Amino acid sequence: MDINSLAEESKEAYQEYEMGSKPSVHKRLLSKFESGDRDDLDDFLKVKGPYQSHLGLTKWGDKKWEDFAEDENLEDSIIEAFSEFDKLMAHQEDAVRQITRGNNTLISASTGTGKTEAWFIPLLNKIIKEKRDEDEQRTKSLIIYPTKALAQDQYQRFIGYLGKVNQQLKDDITIGIYDGDTPSGSSSEALEKIQNSFSHIDNPFGESGKLVPEPAPEATGFRLLAKEDPENSTGEPVDFVYLTKDRIEKENPDIILTNPDTINYRLIDINDSKTLDTFVKQPSTVIFDEIHLYKGQFGANASMILRRMENIKSAEDEQFQYIASSATVDNGEEIFSRIFNVSNDEQVTVEEEELGYEVDWSNISNIPDYLLNSEIDSQKLGEGITEDRPDINTQQILEDLNVYEGSFQ
Repeated sequence: MDINSLAEESKEAYQEYEMGSKPSVHKRLLSKFESGDRDDLDDFLKVKGPYQSHLGLTKWGDKKWEDFAEDENLEDSIIEAFSEFDKLMAHQEDAVRQITRGNNTLISASTGTGKTEAWFIPLLNKIIKEKRDEDEQRTKSLIIYPTKALAQDQYQRFIGYLGKVNQQLKDDITIGIYDGDTPSGSSSEALEKIQNSFSHIDNPFGESGKLVPEPAPEATGFRLLAKEDPENSTGEPVDFVYLTKDRIEKENPDIILTNPDTINYRLIDINDSKTLDTFVKQPSTVIFDEIHLYKGQFGANASMILRRMENIKSAEDEQFQYIASSATVDNGEEIFSRIFNVSNDEQVTVEEEELGYEVDWSNISNIPDYLLNSEIDSQKLGEGITEDRPDINTQQILEDLNVYEGSFQ
């Protein structure tokens, strides 16, 4: 390779890195250069902002939740647990289809569009099927977050969903966080650490209250209670949440929330067969939430950790199903490929679909002239009065616009 070609490749690699590491608004602007002159991109990469961007409306799926779930053969317990959903968004439906088919899947969507539910629903469905077929309890999924704080932020939501699903099951789906803040043993210091970690987590099963850790009745370990009144001694046990490293290592919860640093530390001792079982050999699914945050050295380190896990897993003639969620980025597929060491042919990307607004002008006739030609006085906009037609008020405008609502898709 000549020096000019190498320089050009280095330049494009840096551009891809920059495009993947910028805020979402910046990324949408950068994507405009994709089909244009990349030389213009060099100048734009130097611009620091600030930026403004509109938020589009996300497209909803075509089917009611129950109809979609039945068509995809989801478990009855899943259908019932999420029955509060009227519909899924289009990208959520697509993600459920891809993940239930066993595909490595990247979900790329903006904040607030249900990325978590898009992979958590099919994950729970998969776990229920696996539990039905297994003879021994094992860990089935690792959900990996870049930081401990992000894992804690999602914990309450997962516990809430699992509470609804487990009401329909004979064998609970279990969960636990395993990181540097997870204590071992049953000392008062361990209980204090657990109480601190749950101090910000509200009771997801009621309108008020907290999840309160306390010593278990059998005086070994701890249990979690859902209390409407944290000061009250009574509460509903939440036994599917494992609170200590000891219990997680011994009983293998179905889902473990962790981070790359914890896995790296646990894999140092390659002769620790229990750790290898829990974190590598047992799980069939590895999920990276917020994968767009894995950039630079941090992303490279995470990728190397996964390669170590893959080497151990492949010795068992097995492989992981990889799932990742990401904010809307221009190079999501490249990030997925580099982190998980899979080619583009071995992954599926599910992207958020924005609701488009197109007008079929052929179906529109007799539009009042003032709707096309009158200027709206911004000071009187709240009153809906046009500058040259003071007799037209807000109600009249809405009635006139409503006539043409069916032409907008």
